Amino acid sequence: MFTGIVADIGQVSAIDQQPEGALSLTIACSLPRQRLAAGDSIACSGVCLTIAESGADTSGNWFRVQVSEETRRATTLAAWRPRQRVNLEPAVLAATPLGGHLMAGHVDAASAILSMQEVAGCRRVWLDAPAGLARYIAPKCSIGLDGVSLTVNEIRPGEVFAYRVEIIPHTLAATCWGEARPGDRLNMEIDMLARYVERLLQHRGERR
Repeated sequence: MFTGIVADIGQVSAIDQQPEGALSLTIACSLPRQRLAAGDSIACSGVCLTIAESGADTSGNWFRVQVSEETRRATTLAAWRPRQRVNLEPAVLAATPLGGHLMAGHVDAASAILSMQEVAGCRRVWLDAPAGLARYIAPKCSIGLDGVSLTVNEIRPGEVFAYRVEIIPHTLAATCWGEARPGDRLNMEIDMLARYVERLLQHRGERR
């Protein structure tokens, strides 16, 4: 589990093609080695991956993850290139403050940035969402975008469902949001509570 509070910005240093469409990614970072043990989970721009190997060299610490073909299809990882900067968050510990919201690192879809505007020192961002996920997005709900916990401020139903988030200066500086531009596609994870509420309501309907 994760909270959407980014701990470090890493950089993809190597991409190796694997059989059947899989990838092996090596990511350089400044996270402590004790948080990079083989078998540990880590969110890479919102995608939960398992550390296969880690180490250190003259440039600092690094870790390697393996990405399945299914994960490539469902996320933005297929478009990653060497030197790509990524938001990193190790799995939460029992004593970790839940400063964002609970996230599983299971990406629902890619969400494209429609527009960006500077307003009162913050960045106002409109993004789209697939029609099938629109019902999970409501004003004041939480949403994960590239591994960052954000609050939906406004929705705009229509032929293309859109929603708005505000990025504060700290988030712009501490995550890859400072580099985001209109047209970029981000890994989106809807609030898991919304998903479970919907399933509960479906189950009640099935029992009647």
